[in-house]
Amino acid sequence: MPMVKKLLEKISGKEITYKVDPDTAVAQGAAIFASTLSTDSSSTSPGYSIVAVGEKSGLPANIVVSDVTSQSLGVITVSSEDENKEVNTIIIPHNTKIPTKKSEIAYTLYDNQQEIKIEVTEGDDTDVEFVKIIGSSILSMPPYPKGSPVEIVYAYDPDQTIYVEVIDKVSNTSLGTFEIDRTSNLSESEVKHAMGIVTNASVD
Repeated sequence: MPMVKKLLEKISGKEITYKVDPDTAVAQGAAIFASTLSTDSSSTSPGYSIVAVGEKSGLPANIVVSDVTSQSLGVITVSSEDENKEVNTIIIPHNTKIPTKKSEIAYTLYDNQQEIKIEVTEGDDTDVEFVKIIGSSILSMPPYPKGSPVEIVYAYDPDQTIYVEVIDKVSNTSLGTFEIDRTSNLSESEVKHAMGIVTNASVD
C-alpha cells in the first residue's frame, strides 16, 4: 500500500527498497528463528542467539532474536479524576521482551469493598472502547476502607500465557491468581463459526 510506504519512509527517514523478495525475507526470518530453537545451552543467551555470517564483512555476527509482546496488556481501572469513568491502565507495554513480569498498584473504590474485578485488556488505548478484554476474574478481599492498595501483577511467558496475581498490600497476602492463554482467545462459538467458514469455502 502506498500510504504504508510513505509512513515508513517518514518514520525511518530512509527510502523504501523493493530489491528483497518478500517470500525470501519471510523464509530467511523463519530459518533464523528456527535456528535459535536448537541453540545449545552454552550460548550466552540460550534459545535466542545464533552465529551467522555478516553480510558485508564476512565475519561472524551475532543475531539476537527476541520474543516481544505484540500488543500492550492492561487492566480496566477508574479514572483518578472521575470515578464514574473507566480507563485502560497499561501494565505491560507492547514490544516488551518476554518472558516478563510487571505490576501496577490500584486502589479500592468503596468503603468495606469485599470484591475486586480484574479485567485483562489487550491494546494500547486508554479508552476502554478501543481495547479488547481477553480475560477476567472476581476475587474476594477483606472489607478495608476506600482507597486501600492492591498490587496487580502480570507475568507473561513465551507460550503467550498471562499469569495474573492480585496482592493485598495492606496485609501483603495474595488475594488469588488466574491465567489467560492468548493462543486461544476465541470463544467456542467464534471457533465453530471460523471452522464453518473454512469448511464451506470453495476452491477455484
